[in-house]
Amino acid sequence: MLLQFSQRTRWLKTLRASSAVREIRRSRPDLVPIEELKEATNAVLKSKNLSVASEKCDRVLFEYLFELRGELPLHHVGIIACAHTLSYDMWRDVVGSVRPDPDTEPSDEHFDLRLRAYLSTVIASWRMNKALIDKRVFHAALELLRVMSQPPERLSSVGRLLLWIGEDVLKELIPTELAQTVLARRDYRIHLQRELSSLSEQCDWVEVRKLVGFFDRWRDNQCASRILPEIIPDHQKWLNWRPTVARIKRWSQELRHHENYSDLIPLLALEGPDISIQGRPTARQSPVAIEALRLADAPPELLDDALNLLDVAIDCGGNAVGFLAHFLLHCGQLNVRGIERARLCLAAGYHEQEDSSVSSQTAEPNSCGCNQRDVDFAVIPVSASIDTNMSGFVSRVLDELKTRQVEFCHQLQVDAISVNLEFAQRICVLGSALRSAHWHSAYIPLEFAERFRRFPSKADLESKIRGLQRATGIERHRYVDDLADCVGFSQRDSYPSSPAAPSNPHRPPEDPIWLVPDDALEGERPLLRSQVLMAVYETNPDLAIECLKQSKNEPDTFIKALLYYLPKTTTPDMICVNLAGFLGPRNAPDGKACGGASGGNIHNAWKSLLMHMMRSLGPGMLERCAKTLERKILKSWLRNLNLLYGDSYLDPDGGLGITKEKIKGCLERERSA
Repeated sequence: MLLQFSQRTRWLKTLRASSAVREIRRSRPDLVPIEELKEATNAVLKSKNLSVASEKCDRVLFEYLFELRGELPLHHVGIIACAHTLSYDMWRDVVGSVRPDPDTEPSDEHFDLRLRAYLSTVIASWRMNKALIDKRVFHAALELLRVMSQPPERLSSVGRLLLWIGEDVLKELIPTELAQTVLARRDYRIHLQRELSSLSEQCDWVEVRKLVGFFDRWRDNQCASRILPEIIPDHQKWLNWRPTVARIKRWSQELRHHENYSDLIPLLALEGPDISIQGRPTARQSPVAIEALRLADAPPELLDDALNLLDVAIDCGGNAVGFLAHFLLHCGQLNVRGIERARLCLAAGYHEQEDSSVSSQTAEPNSCGCNQRDVDFAVIPVSASIDTNMSGFVSRVLDELKTRQVEFCHQLQVDAISVNLEFAQRICVLGSALRSAHWHSAYIPLEFAERFRRFPSKADLESKIRGLQRATGIERHRYVDDLADCVGFSQRDSYPSSPAAPSNPHRPPEDPIWLVPDDALEGERPLLRSQVLMAVYETNPDLAIECLKQSKNEPDTFIKALLYYLPKTTTPDMICVNLAGFLGPRNAPDGKACGGASGGNIHNAWKSLLMHMMRSLGPGMLERCAKTLERKILKSWLRNLNLLYGDSYLDPDGGLGITKEKIKGCLERERSA
């Protein structure tokens, strides 16, 4: 008896002296010293010659734990210490005895204290014995503890919590009522409603999406769906919300701090939720917006055109966003002709002119909200009556086009090799904008109408200018003739000081990669050619053409994903790492399907594209990635290379400067860092 008492005393002393008591009070189950607790309990079993999970073991340890009832948090520490030795049924009984009941707790403070200790016990017990508790229970307990530990206004953990709520395996340890009570006591609904209202007023849709982005994943969770109306205001509206994610992210990055942001809110609000809650994704499809368009005798597509024009203004940079805000919203030009006129102005670059800066105007405003200086410049609306003055406006835009074409032809005459590609592109954009504005056709002279069809596409223009810069002698004259004709609406032999042109000028031969017109390529394939494959074409034409041909055989989802993993804003090393992360898993025998393609079926063209990109970066990629990437990402990249190439990416065959010895050295340095 004395020996038994002495063993129990030592066990209790070990628990009390352990840092586990402090960590449970701090709700830090991840810091509980489980090995120390495990050794203390194992010493008891060894002294009594007890086997784990036996009936006698359960009885002895239950007596130990029974004496600790009411000692918070020592009782919870004892349960953690016994988690690896008790049988499944006994552990459920003892842990159930410390689970707080929200219906009988005397005070919120006492309830929170016991619940934190209970959740910490479940989490630490899972760390002690992972076979005892389902991993979903562990995640639910972890997220609920985070919700309780964070300030009430920190709402991000709640979405993750509700992903786990309602699972059958949770009903015994983390019942739905427990989570619901916590959310109610912390006034989650009030804080969320206040936060959503504030963010919606500012059209900060990226931050809104962070709060409601989990909602759609709850549709199949009946339990979570049942409590949504009680904790989330207007939950159906947010469930139906489908914004254009890429667009709202760009607004957050490039418009959020713009001086004209508040002026654009009526336009930005169109990407917000439909307040009528009828299953439409955004406000621009709501009955309110449709009715407003009907009264204005405008098509429903007008709002999409306005949003697309805002994207164009962001691309233009400079004063374009402020110009658009004044043009469309202040001057009441949110209509078909107003949008097309604004598109012409942006294409002409009027927003970069000093006179087009709205903030610098000081004259008296006229009846439509524009000042007289704007009217003289003919950039912003000349009057509310568009038809009366439209011919004058188009005439001035045509004059602008002619001026630029004359300057471009002069560049061809003086120094053809140094011709400015960006300047030529702006001429083509302005001409294409005029050509596409069908309601301007009555004001465009006939001699221009046919020539408008000759404007080359952006990719075609790039190809022509590259050919001009590479060509010599007679061949260069032919390129100059062609550019003067299709961009400058002129002929080189009409220049006074130009050398004699060949008697039978002809259009320069196209690069093979441009033989297929954009119209013959579906979906995002023209973008793939211009943004990705053209860079490859400069050094490896055969590979670029092979990838373009193979793109026709790939599903649209594959091409879109490929473009997604090749952003311009990251480093060349990370582009290769991202592309390997996209292709590698899909080349595994059991890889994920992408647009219907089964695992292991990545075409050699895409493998060769990635290898070409990595080789073009030069040696040292492994060392650079080892310095900048986390160990987990570095190992994932190397694993993906192995899935794609086996060992062939290693030197000497790979040509990347990567060997097994270097990989081992980098990983060891990462481990020791």
